[in-house]
Amino acid sequence: MESLKENLKESVVKTEKEAFEDEIFRIVPTRYKEKAKNIFQFLKLQESFSWNSDGEIIYKNTVIPGSNIAFLVNDFLRNRKSAPEGRYVFLRALNDVNLPKHLDQEKNNSTRPPPAQPAPPASACKTTQLDHRLRSLLRLPPPAKQLNSTSTCAACSACAACKTTQLDLRLRSLLRLQNNSTRPPPAQPASACAACAAFCRRIGFSYLLTLHNIEYEKERIIIFKNREQPKNHTDLYFAGIYCIHERFRGLNVGTQLFAEVFARVQNKNILGNAVNAMLEKYIRAGDLPYTDENFITVKNYIPSYVTPNVLTNNDLPENIEIESYQENLLSSIAQYDATIAGFERKHILELSCKEKDSQTFVAFKNGTCIGYGSIKRSCLGAGRVGPLFADDPVVAEALLKKLLESFPDRKGFAMMTLRDNIIANSFIRKLGNPETGTCVRLYNKEKLKVDTNRIFALTDMNFSAF
Repeated sequence: MESLKENLKESVVKTEKEAFEDEIFRIVPTRYKEKAKNIFQFLKLQESFSWNSDGEIIYKNTVIPGSNIAFLVNDFLRNRKSAPEGRYVFLRALNDVNLPKHLDQEKNNSTRPPPAQPAPPASACKTTQLDHRLRSLLRLPPPAKQLNSTSTCAACSACAACKTTQLDLRLRSLLRLQNNSTRPPPAQPASACAACAAFCRRIGFSYLLTLHNIEYEKERIIIFKNREQPKNHTDLYFAGIYCIHERFRGLNVGTQLFAEVFARVQNKNILGNAVNAMLEKYIRAGDLPYTDENFITVKNYIPSYVTPNVLTNNDLPENIEIESYQENLLSSIAQYDATIAGFERKHILELSCKEKDSQTFVAFKNGTCIGYGSIKRSCLGAGRVGPLFADDPVVAEALLKKLLESFPDRKGFAMMTLRDNIIANSFIRKLGNPETGTCVRLYNKEKLKVDTNRIFALTDMNFSAF
């Protein structure tokens, strides 16, 4: 009788395997079906390893809660750059739940998936379709929607809806739950989602993609992109913050996030800044293949207090007045700013000028705006100057002096200048000996032509083209 039960149980397991295999094949894009078939042939041969009708992984008759065979298959299909070694990446993950070593069969195994072929541009649609089907199958939330100015904390459901990347990382996380006695307990959900959304709305940027690991809710991967469509440049986008938690680096998360964002702005002109360490990687990736040597940013930081007394405003002509920001000056600032940037940034400028812990001053000559500048408190408590635009170096120096005088309670000084603006960099040297770093402007279609002699400090290296 016991033997009959065992045989019946084995038969049921095999039937469930076949049924789920059919479901996976149905949602896998045509170009991956052969690879998926090889994966299943390999998995079905493993002893003490199966899955039930819901796709949950079973090891030695024990269900791994929350796991799903679709995650494993998806991990193979998404690790295109590591194929055909992707199988061994998967086996290393399984070792975290103490699966037997014999799973790692000979390297010349005939069931090894063939090398992945380079994905054609049209495959983006197929990938999205697969992700939607997998989300539906695995009861995942729908894909993220673009944030808007009225978004609330609920709008940040994007944090739990990142497509391909979430599937890959949930797999690794779920399988490691069986062997994590030394890890800290899961962090409780905080107001991080609301904070992300509020931050985006405050600075006027959107396309926020956040990824929460199911163990540690506060670990986030974020990409920001410009929300406003610049007038006269409706095809212009600027790539902003790109940050991956150190625990998830080296897993192709960044590549997948970039692919997700760039798919939304196909055939558009995209700009971005890259630190030297990442420059070659971005160029080789092909998304931002060109550099603008005339727009190299210098990040200047002086950790100690700087005195504005070394700057001068004595040469300022009598017909030039410097006024502190008032709402009725916004139109004049926006019009002047557009003569430098080449497009209107009124919404961003309004948010910048009204930001807490900030000061903005505007220079007028006979009633016409000829320059303006802002200073804000950085995350390190320093006074960060930017933007600082002016027609004349004398006006720029007077504005910089005024900004520093208006912000005495600061711990250090920061300002992002352009390498080719010699006068702007001379202001920095007057103030002290800064710690510096450089960033190179990248673009994919055409570079923007601007008068860099009028740009004495950039608005922000991560959130603005200028």
